[in-house]
Amino acid sequence: MNLLLDTHALLWNIQDDVRLSPRVSLALEDRDNRLVVSIASLWEISTNLANGRLRMPGHSLQSILDFMDRWEIELLPVSIEHVREAAKLPFHHGDPFDRMLIAQANVESLRLVSKDAKVRLYAVDIFW
Repeated sequence: MNLLLDTHALLWNIQDDVRLSPRVSLALEDRDNRLVVSIASLWEISTNLANGRLRMPGHSLQSILDFMDRWEIELLPVSIEHVREAAKLPFHHGDPFDRMLIAQANVESLRLVSKDAKVRLYAVDIFW
């Protein structure tokens, strides 16, 4: 499977959080699956770390990148095609980061690993 991790899925994986479903945990550990994280998620994380909305003691953006490297998680840049696709989406969800992930999943034919109920309102392949 080709999996695009929503920001919370990446963070929960890093923190070994019980909110990550057993099905997702197994899929993330399966080396046959391609794991991808959007640069938009790293932007969201760094913004939330800087403004205090996210607290991850002992973690920094660099530690997240190191984790991604160890897990062989690919970094997906934001392209103009992604921006165009995001602009077409209905406004079920006002979060620009989630809207970008939905667009990227659709453009790149990736399954979006997300527990977010609002994301499920879109025509996107969800894995949870």
